Amino acid sequence: MTPTRTPSGIATPTPTATPESAACVATPLGVAGWQDIYTSNSVSLGESDISGSLAICANLDLQNVAVGTSVTELRDVIVAASVTGNGAVVYGNAVYSQTCEMDNVTYQNGGASFQGWPIDFGAADAVLASLCGNITALQANGDVVVDETGLQLTGTDPDANVFDVSAENLGLGIAISFSMPKGATAIVRVAGSGVTMSGLKVYLGDASPKKVMWSLCDTQNLIVEGAVSGTILAPPAYVEAGNAAIEGTLAATSVNGTITTKTALFSGCIPVAY
Repeated sequence: MTPTRTPSGIATPTPTATPESAACVATPLGVAGWQDIYTSNSVSLGESDISGSLAICANLDLQNVAVGTSVTELRDVIVAASVTGNGAVVYGNAVYSQTCEMDNVTYQNGGASFQGWPIDFGAADAVLASLCGNITALQANGDVVVDETGLQLTGTDPDANVFDVSAENLGLGIAISFSMPKGATAIVRVAGSGVTMSGLKVYLGDASPKKVMWSLCDTQNLIVEGAVSGTILAPPAYVEAGNAAIEGTLAATSVNGTITTKTALFSGCIPVAY
């Protein structure tokens, strides 16, 4: 018997709205900002723990992966064109547009698999492209210093601080320390077609992972290994993840590897550049 779907929506929880008085982009990530991982192409994960939701435009393959481990109410935690895998534990609904062929899958919170297509991925991709354009147009207002202790990012703006960091420095696996007013947003722009985020030691100070954005809008190939605090905005990137631990959203073209996520939906200020 085909189960009857209980309407649950996909946008729970939603990112905190940014006050209009701050001249910030409203809900800057769009639908992607509701997810732990959002991609415009396929994803293959093994031995991973996803705290929140996945929105995958193409095939999603899960090998011994738990999805939605922090979710306590019935809602959609997977949206994908097709879903394959073995040994998955899904804490909610898995929604697919084409096929769902998972072996040894367990559904929690009353979840099940249903055919549907609740996300307009074309529109969602356009939102991310617009956000990248806006971030690129921003003027850097934060100081970046590299010394023997690592990378020091210092900002004084109470709303948003924009830092330009080279891919070379980011790839050194050094300590990165933030110093900003409490409640301020950090936007870290990283230029380069190939970027490695490996072994980073991030000290947020008064900053929150929910208000840190790593902007890699030109990156085609991204390697993430170890812990990263904050949202990673890399729409063009093919991501290779090696025991990555991300506290925030990962938005990319595709993802392959092993990831542990901790849901930290972006609620910072991205200033309106134009």
